[in-house]
Amino acid sequence: MQEVESPLFSPVDPEPPKRRDMCDDCGRPRCVCLCQSFPENLVPIMTNIIILQHPNEENRTLATVPLLQKCIPTEKCHVLRGRRFGGKYEVLEKAITAPDSVVLFPSRTAVDLCRLPQRPICTDGAALIVIDGTWSQARGLFTHNEFLHRLQQVKLSDTATSEYVIRTQPTEASLSTLESIAYTLRWLEASPQLFDILVQPMRLLCHYQLEHGAVVHHSKEYKNETTLVWLLLLVSKTKMCLTLTCSLFVTIKYLSGTLPPTLEPVLLVAWSLPGTEQRTSG
Repeated sequence: MQEVESPLFSPVDPEPPKRRDMCDDCGRPRCVCLCQSFPENLVPIMTNIIILQHPNEENRTLATVPLLQKCIPTEKCHVLRGRRFGGKYEVLEKAITAPDSVVLFPSRTAVDLCRLPQRPICTDGAALIVIDGTWSQARGLFTHNEFLHRLQQVKLSDTATSEYVIRTQPTEASLSTLESIAYTLRWLEASPQLFDILVQPMRLLCHYQLEHGAVVHHSKEYKNETTLVWLLLLVSKTKMCLTLTCSLFVTIKYLSGTLPPTLEPVLLVAWSLPGTEQRTSG
């Protein structure tokens, strides 16, 4: 009896699909290779860097720490993975006992980076200790590793908005790990051009991602403010007076310390809405 081929099943191609040609250096497909953005020679920094990385960050395809490792000498950047680090790593133990070591983390007792002496952190095993992970993961690592509380904590201020636009940040002031380290090294090493050199691979990564369909991610703070603004405008156009709208804007400014630039033109629009004079005069 002759076999009849079922229309429900198509023949299986015995050849598996070909893998994309990958770059052996940066580990990315050659069509989006990042090697052109790495410095020709490793940047000769003096500061020792220890990155305490949450385990979940290791397998992120768009992580920024590997980009940093391609730019600076291996012996100057130690990446330690885990959730609790006390007593496990010699390089970390030396840094903990060195008086010049600092932790880059915006705790309540942290001081601005610009208050640190403008010199590399490298004496007697001292290091710049950085926590790598999402903000909730970073808070968890800082909380559960009490030795970090005994070290000087520093924070960044007056920085530009993050250029790492392919991942959502919690606030407009939040930065990627790479950007945070680049800002810090620019100050400690007294090298203004250092920031652009270290951040260039991340810029190219974002460019490739956006070129291939990714979208710009605004911070959660930006999204919340934008939603609130348009709700306020809707309210001001209907029953409630603009005085309340402006009062809420002032509240935002009081809570955040500044009125975000995105809100300023919207406030002007609110003042120009038809009937504003009647609502504010009565």
